[in-house]
Amino acid sequence: MFGLPASGGHRDGADPATEEPDVSQRAYGHLVDAAGRAARAGRFRDQASGHAAAQLWSMLHGYVTLELSGHFDRFDDLAQVFIPMAANLVAGLGDTPDRAARSWDRLQG
Repeated sequence: MFGLPASGGHRDGADPATEEPDVSQRAYGHLVDAAGRAARAGRFRDQASGHAAAQLWSMLHGYVTLELSGHFDRFDDLAQVFIPMAANLVAGLGDTPDRAARSWDRLQG
C-alpha cells in the first residue's frame, strides 16, 4: 500500500496464485468501507466511497512516505502534521472540524 513501484509497476491488486486481493487491496478495502460508513453517518458528502477512499489513501501514502524519509523529524509530526491534515481532508469531504476532533479524541482513549 505504501510502496513506490517503478513506472509501469502498478499491480492490479490480485495475487496471481490465488486470484484473491493482495494485502494492499485488502488495506485499501478498509478505507473504502470506512468512507462508506462515514457517508452513511452523514459525515461525508454523498459520493462514491471509492473516491473518498482514494483521497484518504493519497493523504496517508504521502504522509507515511515523508515520515519514513525523515522529513518530519523537526516536528511533533502526529500533532503538527497528520492530525491537522486529516481534519482538513475530512472537513473537505463534508465532516465538521469539531466532529473530526472528537473522533480523534475517542481513538486516543
